[in-house]
Amino acid sequence: MSRLTHLPFQKVVPLVLSLLLFSSNSLFAEEVSAPKPNIQLVMVGNTLVAVDNFDLPEVGVETIGDQASTLEREIMLRKLAETQEAIQETKLSLKKLEPKFNQKVITQKDQSTQSVLSNQTFFDHLDEEIIDSFRSANNFDNFKTRLLDFMDYRVGIYGEYDDNIFLTPGNKKSDFKTILSQTIEIQYPMDKFYLELDYNVNLENYGKVDDMVDTQTALGRLSYYPFDKFSVGVSNLVQKVGDSEVATSIGDQTLSLGFLTNNLRTDAKYEVWKDGFFEIFYNLEHIDFDEQNVQIFIDRDVHSIDARLRHRFNPRFSNYMGYRFKDVQFKDFPLKDQESSTLFYGADYEFPGWFTVFSEIGYESKDFKDPFGSLTITSTDPAFPFTVTAPFAPRRRQDNNVNFLFGIESNVSRYNTIGLTYNQRLVESSRPEFSQYLGRTFAVNSRTYIDNKTILFSSLFYELQGFDAKDGFNLLFPDGDGTTKVYASGITLRRILKDWLYFDIGYTYSRRTSDFPGEAYNNSRFRFGAQATF
Repeated sequence: MSRLTHLPFQKVVPLVLSLLLFSSNSLFAEEVSAPKPNIQLVMVGNTLVAVDNFDLPEVGVETIGDQASTLEREIMLRKLAETQEAIQETKLSLKKLEPKFNQKVITQKDQSTQSVLSNQTFFDHLDEEIIDSFRSANNFDNFKTRLLDFMDYRVGIYGEYDDNIFLTPGNKKSDFKTILSQTIEIQYPMDKFYLELDYNVNLENYGKVDDMVDTQTALGRLSYYPFDKFSVGVSNLVQKVGDSEVATSIGDQTLSLGFLTNNLRTDAKYEVWKDGFFEIFYNLEHIDFDEQNVQIFIDRDVHSIDARLRHRFNPRFSNYMGYRFKDVQFKDFPLKDQESSTLFYGADYEFPGWFTVFSEIGYESKDFKDPFGSLTITSTDPAFPFTVTAPFAPRRRQDNNVNFLFGIESNVSRYNTIGLTYNQRLVESSRPEFSQYLGRTFAVNSRTYIDNKTILFSSLFYELQGFDAKDGFNLLFPDGDGTTKVYASGITLRRILKDWLYFDIGYTYSRRTSDFPGEAYNNSRFRFGAQATF
């Protein structure tokens, strides 16, 4: 007999409403095991149709009708707390579930691709009803006491076999490395503020090569809502990778490790009229490679300002138009400095139950700050002293291009999600031979629940980098155009062992073909390991 029949009616209704919440919101994809396909609850009006073998949390739920409002979700969450005794058999901890639900509703959407956040502020999707109810329910008097409720500590141990650690076209060197990964994550909501702090350390210890690579990543984010129609936010992402002979691909270059990147972003949003918003962003990207790598053509600062006016016609459709200014300053090679202006238009539309489409098209006009310059060569040989000054300038003073972004996010079924993006834009080059290149990228990511404890992740990536002779420098690259193609694919199988523990096994393959000598390679990696969350 179904366990459902043993529950009082007063507990069944809020329990079912709570379950509806879980099935309709993809934010629990990483926290809740996928339901079994042979169990189903269907709610039609006030009629509940249930099948046997009811066993939380391995239960599937479907609703007929519009999705519950965000305020109703808050109410259902509270009802879930009231029915805690009736769902003791579930493996979910209510203490961790409630804060995680609140913080994730406020801070993010499903991010199966990079599309949505790149076109919105941190708080574009905030619902005022959720904010108000959350503030009233979480007016904390003791910060330190509540802090641990919003803190996660994750530790992972992995082994990886790499058949080409230096990414060379021939004479490949293989190695096996062990990886220790540790992360502390804090997501803390306050009255008018939201605070997020993440810190991760990866230690990669190689077997054959006498080398250990340490990677540190830190993220800080603060959002502030001074009043209902206005919000501001700031975030900073820093990554530091230690020196190593081991190579990695970064943009249009393959380099040995040892660099620092810093990405600072500020956002502001104001509701000008009902469902009409003015948004402005400032972004600073800093890239600094270690001097021992002699990469004087890479270090740079990229400043950009993005202002846009967005109108939401209805909950499913919104569009925006705006202006973007970008300024690129190379630290040791000012001849590559460039700035651009872009007028753009974008829109996104949700087909309920099917997929969400987003797109952006823009016209970019780019100028090179110093189109004329020279290179001076001085001999240090006392027997043959000389100084020669030669022209060393981009062949192009100005360039115009149409940039394009298109993507689809889809829940193919309750057990499978897929996202794809296509992006075409001008990119400042890290190569010494060119000032820029035209990048065309295509990416596909999917996630499939094989059963309630087994998840399959897969990805496919392709990039075509086109180098025009007009963007080259006279002395360094006199031979004309160049092309680089990058392919990458990966598959990972995840088995959930406990609510707090999972095991991964995966394989990735990457390949690079290039007109530039010595830069073609192929690389295979096999990884396995486990991660625990406390």
